[in-house]
Order: sequence, then structure tokens, then C-alpha cells
Amino acid sequence: MARFSVGLATTLLLLTVLAVYGEEDAGGDGDVSGPSGTIAGYNPASDVEEHSKIDMDIRDIEAALQLDPPDYASAKSIYTDGKNSERGDGLRDIQTFSTAYVTNTDIQTEPFAILGNNFWGEWDYGDKHLLSAFDGTDSAYGNYASGVLGQDHEARFQLIKKVIKFQVVLVYALHELEAAMKTYNDVSLTTAARYGIGGAVHALDEWWAFYAGTLESGTGNGFSTYIMAEKRAKNFDTDSCSVGNGGTSCANQQLLDRTNNLKTLMQSEGNSAEILSDVKCVRAYLKVGAIQGCLEYSYKASIAATADLPAWKAEAWAFCGAALPWLHEVDASAAATVKAETTLTSDAKPDWSKVKAAFSARNINKMGLRCVDIGAYSATVYDGVSVPQSDHAVCTDTAEGPDNAHGDVMDCPSASLDASDSGASAVTHGAVYSAVLATGLALLFA
Repeated sequence: MARFSVGLATTLLLLTVLAVYGEEDAGGDGDVSGPSGTIAGYNPASDVEEHSKIDMDIRDIEAALQLDPPDYASAKSIYTDGKNSERGDGLRDIQTFSTAYVTNTDIQTEPFAILGNNFWGEWDYGDKHLLSAFDGTDSAYGNYASGVLGQDHEARFQLIKKVIKFQVVLVYALHELEAAMKTYNDVSLTTAARYGIGGAVHALDEWWAFYAGTLESGTGNGFSTYIMAEKRAKNFDTDSCSVGNGGTSCANQQLLDRTNNLKTLMQSEGNSAEILSDVKCVRAYLKVGAIQGCLEYSYKASIAATADLPAWKAEAWAFCGAALPWLHEVDASAAATVKAETTLTSDAKPDWSKVKAAFSARNINKMGLRCVDIGAYSATVYDGVSVPQSDHAVCTDTAEGPDNAHGDVMDCPSASLDASDSGASAVTHGAVYSAVLATGLALLFA
């Protein structure tokens, strides 16, 4: 009887933690004791098969919007009610990934959530934007009823699918990683509740399940957030890495490597410092694809023919919308400029020179990234028009290099950073950071 009581107490404590730290699990997901199948090269320690099916909802939303005529009602219903991903005795839905932040004060303490709220002025900005686009109404996020560009179906379609993947799912997937770290560090829990399969590592598995999705093999052929880094890397010459699953994005390589390392760390005690460094590394590299997309599509929209402009500017607005909270943290004026140039409350083409200037070397470094992590738009011809490469050069890091309190590539293992560098860039960065380190040590022991 005593053994049963201890086991029951442990189980109740674990469920309480999951309800607080992982909003996703408050309703229960059944058995987590056995691993689910490989997800884009990652082998979960626990069962997150149903979680990974959230990308099927994204697929079906896109399919409904590609019908002739587009079925906005069905697409919105999948978004608000769910369809493919079971959770407890109901369905998981994407809308809750955004609206959960309105009432859950625990997840409001997470860095990306704070930055989003600081910039947009509301926790559920992703949901507010999506409902406006689904319903075809004007809002602070876009003129989807009266705008020449915003009311265009191609604009609404691109906006909906990219805000879902690269804003709403991205932030909520990261929430699961934050929840994993909190569970690991919670000394009020039992050893099993912290380090067991149903503890921190289960929330970690959920992070990757949402980020990649069940349809993703690793090459960018899926429907969830993972595809952003793969697709943008090919256009920014940041695709020279081997992710190990067929992918080539250096950002995704870092994300999968850190996730695999965290899976090991979170199943034993004494690893809090290394876990925090890995989480900071993940936060930094999650920014890469959105910044690249903002730069690429702002440029494309700035030179787009009339027929292409609605879709291209909508893509710019979706990508930039994801990056704006991070930019706002380090340069509020630059973020305001990018917002004004790319918003779908305006029908004007973006001024590429203003967007480019906003993502200066100083601002990229302050967001915790190196210039080589972003690269530069590498197409020489777009839509039959020559692309001047002088407008798309890789920036040069400041002397201080990356410096961000919540997400910084300098928290990644140095060996993995060297692997994602190329040739002269790696030597230059290494020399800069070694010089900075040497200076700091000299001051410390002077």
C-alpha cells in the first residue's frame, strides 16, 4: 500500500507539473512511456506521435485554400477545432498554440512570448492576425477586406500558411523546450518526474514533434516550421551542412544536434548549465530562417510585377512579422521601419534599402547571430531581372560579435559553430572572437 501511495503521489505531481509548465499536456496525452517513430532524423524518448500530426492540420488547411473556389470556412475550422492530432479525448488545434498565452501567466515568462507581446501589444497576436486573414476583414495586421493587395486570395493564402508555421507554431514549439528546461530544474519534483521519460524529456520530444511534424523527412518536404530553414538556406548559401536526415540547412543542423544532446542531458542530474546553453543556442538559430525570408521577400516585393506583388508582399509580411519582435528588442526604430515597409495595411511596395539597413551587422549580432549565419540572398536573376549582388553582400560582424541575453550562437559548442562556417569566414570570426576572449582574460587577471 505504501508503495502504491508513493507511486500515486509521483504521478499526481508529474501531472501537475505538466499542466503548469506544458500547456500542451494539461489535457493528457495517454501513454508517454514508449518512444514514437523517428521524426525528421530525431528519435524521441517518449511517445509524441499524435503531437507530430499537427502538421497534417497545416497540410489540410493549405489544401482547403487551394480549392477552386478556396474554402476559407473549412480551413478556418481546422485551425480553430483541429482535425488530425488527437489529445486526450479530443483534438489538438493550432489556434490554442496562440491563445494559450492570454491566460497562462507561466508561459508568459518565456523569452519569445515576452518579445512578441512587447512588439505587438497582445499575447495572441498570431491568432488575431490569422482570424483577420481567414475572415477577410481589415485589422491592425492587414487590410484583408479593402486592401488592393490584402484582399487578393494569393496574399491571404501565403499569409495564412506562413503565419501558422513561422509565427504561431514556431513560438509554441519553443514553449515545449522551455517547459522541458523548467521541469528539469524544478527541485520540488521527484527524480522520476524530472529525469524520467514522462518528465523533461517528454516536453523536449514535443518541441521537435511540433517543429518538424510527422510528414517531414528532413529535406524540407513537410508542412511545419522545419521547412523554413531548409528552403531559405538554399537561397542564402547557408545550406552547406549535413543535418543527417537529408537536410542541408546549417540552422537545422544546429537545432537537431542540440535537441539530441538535450535528450541525453535531461535524463540525468547535474546538467542545468549545459542545458541552458543548448536552449540559448536553439533560440538563436530559430531566428535565422525568418530573417532570411524577410530579406528575400522584401527584396522580391520591391521589384515585383503587379501580378506577383500580392503574394510576394504577403510573404514578406509573414516572414518579417516573425522577425520583428527580435529586431524590436535590439533596435525599436529599425523594427518600426520594417513594419511600415512590409505591412499589408499598405498597398505600397517595400523600400528594399530601408529593410536592408534595418538588418545591419550590429542588429544581427545583437540578436545573437553572426553575419555568416544569415548569409545573403544569392540569386543572380529573379523573374528575368538581374539581381545586383552588391545589394546582397554578407555583412561583416562588429568587433563585439553576437551578444544576446536569451539566445546567442556563442552559447553553441564551438566545434559545431566551426562546422557551419565556411572557409575565410570561419577564420575571420575565429580571429575576432579569440581576440575578444584574450582581451577579456587580460583585463580579468590584470
